[in-house]
Amino acid sequence: MTVNQVLFDSIARLFAERRTRREALVAAGTGAAALGLSRARAQEATPASSPVSLEPAGATGVHFMFVQTFGAGSLDAATEGVPNVLLVADHLAGQTLYFSDRPERIVGMVPTEQFLATGPDDQGIGFTPTDPPNAALVLPDDKVLIVELLDPQYDATTGQVRYQLHVLDDVSQVDLALETEPLTAAEAAGDFTAASLFIDDCPDGQIVCYASDGSTVIGNIQSGYCWSWASACCAPCGGAGAGDWSGTCNATFSGCNGACKYGFNETYAC
Repeated sequence: MTVNQVLFDSIARLFAERRTRREALVAAGTGAAALGLSRARAQEATPASSPVSLEPAGATGVHFMFVQTFGAGSLDAATEGVPNVLLVADHLAGQTLYFSDRPERIVGMVPTEQFLATGPDDQGIGFTPTDPPNAALVLPDDKVLIVELLDPQYDATTGQVRYQLHVLDDVSQVDLALETEPLTAAEAAGDFTAASLFIDDCPDGQIVCYASDGSTVIGNIQSGYCWSWASACCAPCGGAGAGDWSGTCNATFSGCNGACKYGFNETYAC
């Protein structure tokens, strides 16, 4: 199944627009809820009132898009009391393609099981109810469903993938330049013979700075997260403090008294 260039560019613009709005939301101080502070590794820690913004070089650098190709599948429309659409499809290749924006042109593949973090040691890109990935499901005849992805499941034995799709209702705010309007959940219901799923890149995250006891939160550092193709997961982007976040915590918060430890707010971070 091929996707025309205009449609491809429109999907990329949509993801970029939603990413910008998400980052603005975080910068305005409402990002704590969006990022899901309950996912902090120290469950009993007392969260800081607001994160410190740290923009390491690369935080707005290389962006990736991910593509999964499907054979036959089906979409079950939302019903009363069940707001999401269930996607079930054949994904026999078992690989998720990733590629970067120009000019880097980084291309590679990762096993879908690892990308979705369905294995016990996988970390992947992260599929959480608080900050799910944006995605576009492209069906035959360039029909498109714009969604957020939830609850991924992949059976490597049968090659079947399952997603809960939350259909977005705000795509009219973005100039998609599509020949037809994106499908609604009801319009998308039914079987299909082939499809491509385009998935947006990593959400932003936080570095959590703990006191020397390892449980008390001194503060949070807001950071851009980037796809690490070497480790197949999302990690803080490179730049100041990368690789030495304890040092960054100590330099940022006087309450550390030079003895802070760190952890990632995202459970799927590298």
